Amino acid sequence: MGCLSKNLSRSTILFGLLLLLASVMAGCSDDSSDAGSSDTVAETSSTTLAETTTTTAAPVAAADDEEGHDHDEEGHDHEGEGHDHDDEGHDDDAMVEAGDLTRGRLVAASATLPEVYVVDLDDYDVSTIPVTAENAIIQGTGGMSPYVWMVHYFDDAVEVVDVGTYFARHGDHYHITTAEPGLHEFSMTGPSPAHLVTHDGLTAAWFDGSGEISLIEEAQLAGSGEIDVKTLSANMPHHGVAVLLGSNLIVTTAEMVDEAPNVNGAVAYCWIDCGDDCGTQTSCHVETEPFYETTDTCTALHGEASYVQAGGKESHIAYGCNEGILHIRNDTSGMTSEVVPYPEGALRPFFLKSHSESPVMVGAAGPGFVAFDVNASIVTSHSLPASQMTFAFEDSEHILVLAADGDLYRVSIDDFSVEGEPLSLVPAFGEGDTANVFVAANRLYALDSRDPGVVVVDLETWEVVDAGIMLPSAPNTFSFGAVGAVSPDW
Repeated sequence: MGCLSKNLSRSTILFGLLLLLASVMAGCSDDSSDAGSSDTVAETSSTTLAETTTTTAAPVAAADDEEGHDHDEEGHDHEGEGHDHDDEGHDDDAMVEAGDLTRGRLVAASATLPEVYVVDLDDYDVSTIPVTAENAIIQGTGGMSPYVWMVHYFDDAVEVVDVGTYFARHGDHYHITTAEPGLHEFSMTGPSPAHLVTHDGLTAAWFDGSGEISLIEEAQLAGSGEIDVKTLSANMPHHGVAVLLGSNLIVTTAEMVDEAPNVNGAVAYCWIDCGDDCGTQTSCHVETEPFYETTDTCTALHGEASYVQAGGKESHIAYGCNEGILHIRNDTSGMTSEVVPYPEGALRPFFLKSHSESPVMVGAAGPGFVAFDVNASIVTSHSLPASQMTFAFEDSEHILVLAADGDLYRVSIDDFSVEGEPLSLVPAFGEGDTANVFVAANRLYALDSRDPGVVVVDLETWEVVDAGIMLPSAPNTFSFGAVGAVSPDW
């Protein structure tokens, strides 16, 4: 199977960083003057609890987590991680009675205070959790995972929020156990942590300042032992990303151009014991030398999304480059790559998103979109009546677009036609305003930098829900995936 300069003003740097990182896991060039090694704190959470007896039916197949690569879109099912908390000593009065289904919990970071907020999407209760610094960048794993990761780029820290909702599979159903959310005891430090991606239970945290990648099997967070953190180094420090795709760890590469790193491609390492599928390497986990390297011309790589065909026999990963979409395909015949050119006039996507059941990836490219069909290896360009602010996959056939006019559009990814009437959601956006949307359990949640309120939309009725969710302070909307621990059988 196959620097940011710390002499600039903090606010100016942060704005630039937020623009760069929105790719949901990708890499533009950036280096930090602090290239020291990371200091890993390998301890696990004390947020444990006693199991309740509520249940939810187990699905036939895992649900998609939205993007969420957008990064949340990758549909990670963590049912095998199992939580047995019978004797771990949570006080009974700390427990929350769970229903047969849960819509999950939304995590948002304050833009001005060193805290994050966890919203219970079943009863809209809001919890406040102190963290290292304000403006944390949330990068959740989505799906059924109770863990939401965050990076503090300027404070050189990575932290984990345990949202307090757990699933344990019992035959044809899940037992749901809940507790108050809290900060997990596990954390990491290192120079300028940036992109952090979880695939198939493996979290890869990228540190721009050192080019080091820390690899953590997320299931360990539920245990009581020491966390085993494996490390790997990129070819040089740069603003990159590492993604587990099947048996391979795909890692971006860079070259020096005008005394700065330019992200220009990717290499593949073996991750698990994959035998002959990893070229000449027979024992993996992780091998120190890559077995594959892209050779196509790809400059200013930024944005990443992945897609695995049913059965896992074929996988794809795509990145945006100046020249086109860098497409890496891995199947039974081996790994290949190509750069698929954009149509005339199309812009490089700032980030890409995908859905676990669709071969079409969608990228935000200026005011519009590009779509990349991994099967046909074709890039198309599209626009809507208003410029896009943000978007998320609703299902394998539609995206939901919050546009600059404040309306929500349901768009078919087949031809990018608007289906039905747009829904008036918020006032029109002005210059400098930001927003984000997240989809889970047939609802959309919208965050807006102008307002601490969370707007909720029922996607079945296409109406705004009077949820009354108000965060203690305005959020940093810059999040890749922020709804976790959702029942998969909605």
